[in-house]
Amino acid sequence: MNLLVNTLMAQAQFVSVLGGTGWDVARDIVQTPDRGFAVAGYTESFGAGGYDIVLSRFDSSGNHLWTRTAGGTGDEYGYSLVVTSDGGFVVAGYTASFGVGTNDVILCKFNSSGDHLWSKTVGRTPYYYGYSLVATSDGGLAITGGANVSAEILLTRFDSLGNHMWTRTVGGFGEDVGYSLIQTTDGGFAVAGWTTSFGGVDNIVLARFNASGNHMWTRSVDGTSSEAAYSLVQTSDGGFAVAGWTTSFGAGGGADIMLTKFDDQGNHLWTRTVGGTNPEIGYSLIQSLDECLVVAGFTSSFGTGLEDIMLTKFDDQGNHLWTRTMGGTSYDEVWSLLQASDGGFVLAGQTWGFGAGEYDIILAKFDTAGNACMGGFVSPTVTFPDPVVTSPTTMDSTPTPTITSPNPTITSPIPRDTVLCYSPVSIEESFPWPGFYLRIEGDVILFFLPENMEIRLSVYDPAGRLIVRPFEGFAPAGKHEVSLGLDRGV
Repeated sequence: MNLLVNTLMAQAQFVSVLGGTGWDVARDIVQTPDRGFAVAGYTESFGAGGYDIVLSRFDSSGNHLWTRTAGGTGDEYGYSLVVTSDGGFVVAGYTASFGVGTNDVILCKFNSSGDHLWSKTVGRTPYYYGYSLVATSDGGLAITGGANVSAEILLTRFDSLGNHMWTRTVGGFGEDVGYSLIQTTDGGFAVAGWTTSFGGVDNIVLARFNASGNHMWTRSVDGTSSEAAYSLVQTSDGGFAVAGWTTSFGAGGGADIMLTKFDDQGNHLWTRTVGGTNPEIGYSLIQSLDECLVVAGFTSSFGTGLEDIMLTKFDDQGNHLWTRTMGGTSYDEVWSLLQASDGGFVLAGQTWGFGAGEYDIILAKFDTAGNACMGGFVSPTVTFPDPVVTSPTTMDSTPTPTITSPNPTITSPIPRDTVLCYSPVSIEESFPWPGFYLRIEGDVILFFLPENMEIRLSVYDPAGRLIVRPFEGFAPAGKHEVSLGLDRGV
């Protein structure tokens, strides 16, 4: 008798914190080629002085591997992180130590071991800010932020060696900020953020550019008060979704998470809000492997603390599926979210209630159903508002910023790291054959055969890729135990 047993990868859950005596914040997270994680942000606890850019590496179970800081005599802030094609990292943010303005955009390149390779600044007086970075399909880099020479959205391009290619700005007569950047499937770019140039006090703004940086169109999303977008994705249907916050719509608690869907031409399809009696903010948005939309941020209406981490999931039509919170008795917030290769959700941000100092970096992993090793599910109020969407006329320019190649001080601190909780997953499968069962505990498969038979055990990830085949062949009747030889459980 031949028996084929196929089981999908389940996901362990963990919460890890990392930091020193001062403020330590993770603003972005990526998964590394070895299935571990890297976060970037800023630290007051370590470095050259003031705030420095921080880059920290973790393994797939949330254990800290190494940390680097980059900075000067002023303050440096890391806001965005990418893994490059050579396995290294680039952190983007802004600096007060280097460049020509009060603040300049800064890029810092590291290899896979955390060795600093080069840094670049981009700026004009009075200041430029960098908030979001993408690795482009040609191996280069693109950054968005704010060009406060005239308070406009900034989009600037570099090649893989850090050489400046071009810079564009788009805006009006108010303040316009690009906070989230993606490269679109046609090789162009889309930027989301907020604007005071068009509509009300603060409006969500979505702007499209072609591959050369030429502005194509802009949309503004307006209510009776304020809205802002912090995160942007291009969805599998070619359209766009943005997440952020609104004080115009929702449950009336001061601010609600706002999720807005557009088609590929920027036409508004639907908007949802999620909230309670106090403020909620959405900071990061992804489209999951099952084509749903998942938003991470914080809540002050639900959970156990003053602010708790919040993770909420919608299907592709905007129907709310579930919401999860996690936190201690104080302040816990997340800035970045990804779906890992095993299907779980991994969040990075900051915690006041756990760790060594004031704010510490927090790294938390949920499984694909939203389960975690702390926290619980909640039932927020979901509304279906109809905001005003306009297509404003913008003022576009092609400035020539100053580029410098600074040498920041690099340090390799050893912060205090703590794994608050870790839950390896135990799975039991039932089958239609009498007397047969299979159970998975961490990285061990336990199974019982009612008779002698030929079997094949195969473990796949959610995309259908074979991860490991721990056993294939004849097995006698009875109980068996097989190790998967993985660096984490299933």
